[in-house]
Amino acid sequence: MSTEKEKRNSTKLGRVIFSVLILLLVVLIISPAKKQYEGKAEVIELSGYNLLSENDYLAFAKLHEISKLKNISPAVVKDRLEKHPYILRADVVFEGTKKIKAYVTEKLIKALLIGGIDPFLITNRFQILPIFANTRSIDLPVISNLKYAEGLKSLSAIKTDEMIEAFRIIDAADVT
Repeated sequence: MSTEKEKRNSTKLGRVIFSVLILLLVVLIISPAKKQYEGKAEVIELSGYNLLSENDYLAFAKLHEISKLKNISPAVVKDRLEKHPYILRADVVFEGTKKIKAYVTEKLIKALLIGGIDPFLITNRFQILPIFANTRSIDLPVISNLKYAEGLKSLSAIKTDEMIEAFRIIDAADVT
């Protein structure tokens, strides 16, 4: 009889310990794991860029005059940077020294697209991007004489058989 009572007590103890562990896990998940943004940033430091300069990216995001921005948060910086057509992703953190650090990952530019009035850049995902005035010169293959060159629009995609074939040729040239 005592073993049956001991089994019930150990089962109850196991349930209590399990419940406490689950409760702790829920609290840890709900509570913010990242350091909260505190204070005003005085500097935004950008890294990981190649196509444009740090100043060009910050000017596009309207972050170049940080002294005029009050209590800008890392989330706002991230959102503004990711709106740039060349940026795929931005990882932004606040450092306790009143500095916001942002590491940007640019889209992978596959080629220069010439057709119609304006030249464009085209990404590995067939997205057409504008060429900004201060875009750094990059050694890229050139795609020209497209059938639909007149109808190209910036920030649209062009995944035609002709473009897929051009990408295959570029990939073959990269291998050799």
